[in-house]
Amino acid sequence: MLRLTERLNKMAIEAENGSKRADEGDVIRSVVGFMHKTLNTRRNTVLSNPGFGMPSLQLSTGALDESAQAALLKQLQKAVLAADTRVSAIEATLTATKDTTVAMSCVIDLTLVSGTECKLRSSLHSDNTFEVARL
Repeated sequence: MLRLTERLNKMAIEAENGSKRADEGDVIRSVVGFMHKTLNTRRNTVLSNPGFGMPSLQLSTGALDESAQAALLKQLQKAVLAADTRVSAIEATLTATKDTTVAMSCVIDLTLVSGTECKLRSSLHSDNTFEVARL
C-alpha cells in the first residue's frame, strides 16, 4: 500500500503528463485576461506602478485617424511588453471594422516566453474600453 504522499506524487506526475496542452491553454487565457486588465487601466491610476496601463484617450473628438491608430498600436505593444513578462514578442496590425462603436480594431500576434504563439483580436470601443479575445 502506498503512503498518502506517494499517492499524491503519483497523481501529480500522471496529471502533468496528461495535461501539458491544457496548461498552455490556461496560460494563454491568463495572458489574455491580464492583457485586458492592462489595456483598460489608465496610467497614473495604480499607486505602486504609475507607468502601468495605457495613457488616457480622448475619443470624444471623433474617430481616430490612421496615424493616431498607428501610434496607439505602438503604445499598446509597449504597455503589454512592459506589463507581462510572459510575453516575449507582440505584433499588432490594424483591421477594418464597420461597427460604429469601435474606434480601432486590430489583430495581435503574441509569442510567449515558452515559445507558444497565439492570435488575438482587440478593439477599442468609443467608451474608452478595450476588448481582447482569442481568435
